[in-house]
Amino acid sequence: MKSSVSISLMFFLLSSVPCFSADPAKKEKQPKKTQRELVFERMDTDHDGLMDISEYLAGSIGKVADTKDKEFTKWDLDKDRRLTFEEFRKRGFVPSKNHKPNHKLEFKRRDRNRDQKLSLQEFMLKVPQDALRWRRMLFFRSDLNEDLSLTFEEYIDRGAGRLLSPQFLFFQRDFNDNEALSAEEFLFGIKPPERIQQAQTLFALHDYNSDGVLSFKEYRVTPYARPDLQAHFAGRDQDDNNKLDVRELTLFYPPRASNWMSKSFRQFDTNNDQFLDWEEYQARDLELKRRHKLANSWSMEEWFTGSILIVDGLLVFAFVFWLGKRRQKASAKTSKAFVASSQSGATKA
Repeated sequence: MKSSVSISLMFFLLSSVPCFSADPAKKEKQPKKTQRELVFERMDTDHDGLMDISEYLAGSIGKVADTKDKEFTKWDLDKDRRLTFEEFRKRGFVPSKNHKPNHKLEFKRRDRNRDQKLSLQEFMLKVPQDALRWRRMLFFRSDLNEDLSLTFEEYIDRGAGRLLSPQFLFFQRDFNDNEALSAEEFLFGIKPPERIQQAQTLFALHDYNSDGVLSFKEYRVTPYARPDLQAHFAGRDQDDNNKLDVRELTLFYPPRASNWMSKSFRQFDTNNDQFLDWEEYQARDLELKRRHKLANSWSMEEWFTGSILIVDGLLVFAFVFWLGKRRQKASAKTSKAFVASSQSGATKA
């Protein structure tokens, strides 16, 4: 009996001793949600980030429903019959011109996984249907390091005045993410009619396989992607053999230029293998640039000859001017002598 009591006592004492085992890994602190955020999430029953009128009324009837309907209409600043969290938070407040938006709060609202970055999906949350394309283009313009996510600094900066890489220029217009641009995607955002017509011509020229879309390889050679010489060569090399035949060289040029391009091909195909390799293509480009510069500028000899002609012209003009002045003086002297002789003859008479 004593032994059983002592065992029980020892078990009790041992179980009461605090455990000094390793602490579990501390959980990373997540930013606390505001009370208004919690209310919004609770009312947003379908969790789409938008609150429609049925969610806002939530079973209200009678005068209460009428009052809440008026309240909803007042708070719905963009009049799309849905409340974003920003509208819910502002409660009908229309910001003045000097009002600065709360970027930190908006960034936090969009950062659903709390990783301090916004993915494309998070950036596109709660965007009206008619603004989705512009919003997508804004995302790619804002992503300065092109890692397909936005830090808070990138989110605020919005990439103002930034030149995008050819890849991001292509991605921002690929609205359906099918790795090809339709004519509608290619022309999106182009306003003046003359520019639309020019873009339509470019699309037809660069759609070399006539499948109605531009792959990235085709798009890379358009003027919109600012292609360098290497990109031009790669874009024309359709069979990826690092050589261009005469058909590939004439790609993306209008038909009227085909004869001139064929002559250019024969001139720079120095080894007569019916191909232009990279070195021959570079030599062709350098020669064309030299000819263009020569056609649009004078040589040193031409400048020297022109300057001599200008100086000679000025000397001739000065001589003619001097000769005219001298004749005027001689004419004046003759007139004075004639008047004097006439007066003396009259006196003698």
